[in-house]
Amino acid sequence: MDDSPNASEWLALVVDKTEKADLEWVAEHKYTNWRELPVRVVRLPLTDPSTAAVLSWRWDTDEWDHPSRNIVSAILVAKKMRFRYLFIDVISIDQRLTGEALLKRVVEFSTLYRTIPVIAAYDRIGADLKTTMRRPWISSELQAYRHNPTRIIYAGHNNQGAFSGRTWWYGPPKESKYKFAFPLVAERIWTTNFATTILMVLQGRITMGSLSDLSYIMPAYAPALTAAYDKMSKDEYLFAAAILAQTESVVTDIVNDDSSMDNIYCPDYENFTSFRFVRTLSTMKGSAWDIVIGDGEQEVIIGSWISRHNLYYDDAYYCRLTVNDKAERAICCTALGMAGPEFESYMERKKALQTSLNRLEGDDKGMPEIEIVTVDLEQGRCCDNIRDLTPGLAEPPPVV
Repeated sequence: MDDSPNASEWLALVVDKTEKADLEWVAEHKYTNWRELPVRVVRLPLTDPSTAAVLSWRWDTDEWDHPSRNIVSAILVAKKMRFRYLFIDVISIDQRLTGEALLKRVVEFSTLYRTIPVIAAYDRIGADLKTTMRRPWISSELQAYRHNPTRIIYAGHNNQGAFSGRTWWYGPPKESKYKFAFPLVAERIWTTNFATTILMVLQGRITMGSLSDLSYIMPAYAPALTAAYDKMSKDEYLFAAAILAQTESVVTDIVNDDSSMDNIYCPDYENFTSFRFVRTLSTMKGSAWDIVIGDGEQEVIIGSWISRHNLYYDDAYYCRLTVNDKAERAICCTALGMAGPEFESYMERKKALQTSLNRLEGDDKGMPEIEIVTVDLEQGRCCDNIRDLTPGLAEPPPVV
């Protein structure tokens, strides 16, 4: 074990001691006793990182006729890959924590997605994979393991993430070399920004159990988001979160999920009180608005919204959300009432947190190599293990 100051301790599932019957027992108790499964405290970093993995999963604990299919699938894959330990949020993070204590632990747990092997399990019977993967918690975890230097393994049980072949609704970049659904959707998320996910919640296209969770998902902005949640309407709160997300170094200012007419819209700003939209362009090809914060006497333009619709081009439909360097201060100070010293403290905290997270990412910014494993839950075994390649990589030998 490592004795460095960065070492951390987490409760982890002991993979080879966990069977489906254990999960059935947890399900019978309505998933209130996760920590009574075979678990042990594991100190990180491990001497051999290949012995542990962290799970990113679509919670599916509401299917009372069956224990979580995604957890069962992940355990089967972990056994196949010979992982000794599996870190799962509901086990590793004390679910009794609240407030700053919970925020601190969630931030610490998010570092695992950047540094150790990841098993992803997002299949859900009757659900749309693309919508599932855009859910805020999952989308944020996807962004966290975007540059993971180890392994990304998808565990699929319902031919969703492991579906082979393109379909129109995945909407990945045209030049993608990926062929399975999970990496295709992941690539789309990696080539857009978290603001896209937030705006999809604002549109009602995806759901979120508790909107206040954005403070945990976007921890660098937690003080501003907590204040916005208390002071703003639901729609204004989400729009403020999207603007804050766009203040980071973003891949693109295009915020629609795909280039279809259904994705072209403008927030219902007529009901906003903190933000004002001033139309600057209206043509057959599109519309544009300046986004303004202020009370009528002191107003600040913080960015712009552009909706484009041009039937003569492949990228016919898109929305752009651009923000300027005044946006964050205007939201925090003008809209939310932060005093100057409070804002400076907020910015220092934000910078320190972002620096610590960025330090975990290596220099390699290419697309990760992804392994796809299909699981037969009836037989209790893994069927196929295929690698989906990063663009430009030679095909590796098969995994046995």
